[in-house]
Amino acid sequence: MSDLVLDQPLRPLLELVEVTLESRRGKAIDRLTCGFDTASITGVIGLDGEAEGAFGGRSGLRDLVTGHTLPTAGSLRFGGLRIDRLGPTARVRLGILAMRRQRLLTAGSVREMLIAARVMVARPGWRLTLGIGAAPTLSDAEDIAAILEFLDIDGLAERPVPSLGGLDARLAELARCLAQRPRLLLLEQPLAGLGPADRTRFAELLARLRKAALTMVVIEDDLATLGRLADRCLVLDRGRLIADATPAAIGSAAHVYRLLTGSTL
Repeated sequence: MSDLVLDQPLRPLLELVEVTLESRRGKAIDRLTCGFDTASITGVIGLDGEAEGAFGGRSGLRDLVTGHTLPTAGSLRFGGLRIDRLGPTARVRLGILAMRRQRLLTAGSVREMLIAARVMVARPGWRLTLGIGAAPTLSDAEDIAAILEFLDIDGLAERPVPSLGGLDARLAELARCLAQRPRLLLLEQPLAGLGPADRTRFAELLARLRKAALTMVVIEDDLATLGRLADRCLVLDRGRLIADATPAAIGSAAHVYRLLTGSTL
């Protein structure tokens, strides 16, 4: 087998089989088959040159995983369950969360944001609609305290969310995701815009989360960044998978390196 295609386990947490996503603008994903292993970090890098929010391979994969877009063809399974037709809310309740690099707009304190996030996934939708059981339980409060301690952001708990910026905002958003009990967390450019010390701290937190058995998918533009984070990396070229290997193996493959950087090894 090519050193740019890793053997896949029989039961990855999330599995895509022959998945295609297309629209009038063309194919964002073309017959993609891959798996995302439990308690691992998988990097995704694309050759689309797409701007943030544009239609391309990476954004297409993001929307397929989170349920904001449904596949044109193929199947997605999560923990063995077919999820092709499930939308974003149903996937969040299954434990599929996305942390996107954007400014938090939630009013109130960080603790209040975390409580609201926990209640949304911990209570049946009909109970919330009727206003039943919306108050946090003692278990909820203990879990949120543990998340704040794990991320070492206890000091941010009572801060107004709109006042946060930089690493503090990034950590608050990560805490919000953790409050929703993720099994798979998708992160878009999580280190972008941070200084060296903050990048190191955030990367160390992701490594600790992996050891705690969280599965993560990191979408990035930079192979060097993924080399610091990912166990393996998927490279998409116009929506087609051209490499699935460790970052080191991908970085040493002359043809892929040339496509990614425009230069030769």
